Amino acid sequence: MRMINYLLITFVLLFVLSSKIKAYKEYKIGDIINYNKMDFYVIKNSDSEEDYVTLLKAEPLTFEELNLYGQSLGNINLKIYNKDNYGTITYYMSDKCNQNDYRNEIYTECSREYNNSDVKIVIDTWTKENFNMLDFKEARLITRDELINNLGCMNDRCTNSPYDWVYSSNYWYWTMTPMYSGWNHHMYVVDAASWVRYCNITCNNCATIRPVVELYKCAIDNSCNNNDTEEVIDNNNEIDVNNQQNEIIDDSSKKQDMLDNKAESKKSVNVPNTLKSVSGLIILIGLVLVCAGLNIFIIIKNRDRKKD
Repeated sequence: MRMINYLLITFVLLFVLSSKIKAYKEYKIGDIINYNKMDFYVIKNSDSEEDYVTLLKAEPLTFEELNLYGQSLGNINLKIYNKDNYGTITYYMSDKCNQNDYRNEIYTECSREYNNSDVKIVIDTWTKENFNMLDFKEARLITRDELINNLGCMNDRCTNSPYDWVYSSNYWYWTMTPMYSGWNHHMYVVDAASWVRYCNITCNNCATIRPVVELYKCAIDNSCNNNDTEEVIDNNNEIDVNNQQNEIIDDSSKKQDMLDNKAESKKSVNVPNTLKSVSGLIILIGLVLVCAGLNIFIIIKNRDRKKD
């Protein structure tokens, strides 16, 4: 009997040790995170079960950065303005959606979808230049819901927020939330007076870009195991980026095609994490052995009863 008990204890210990739970560091709203010499604020509480944290860039992209990353737009209608070294840019503009034509029928060609926007192309280019692409889940703009529900901008006024970095008297910045019905060519922005208010999508001297990044926690403490992904370079798909930047692209689909072509020369192929598979196998074997041990124990116990 003692031998069986020892075996059972061994099997249970094997199961417990092999099924350890990974806990991630917790972050709360307002924490400051530094990545690649850039500061970010946490805008959503993240517990130990989440492997990423949602961050708002402490400062908008500068005029110099917008000029650099805005080249990927290839848009002759685009103008970038310098406001105290911060760069302002349209949310969306093309030949068929021009600031000078906003009262005409042609203005119906404008788009408020973030995926079609000038802002998205700039943010995508910015992340490619400043992030390891395996370090984050998503890069985008902030939403009105996040401003209200997470950061305390009550009644569309951020002076009510306990976080003084939510707005600045030095600049406005875009959100990715469209205005309600009836304001079909406007997006919400955070203005310099702390209001969450409207702005015309073709206004190019109104709002800056303040990116939001969903960053994996392991990227913060440099513990990411990027060996799970193998980068494969396809030399046959090299793109002459400089030539493409000189082309005039008027509609949003061509803008996105250009960005996609830039990334074609560098593709990522996911490789399964064999360590996770091995851990799962150990757990399964442990369970089988525990069940087998219990059955043996029950059989022997029943035999002892019959003898008695």
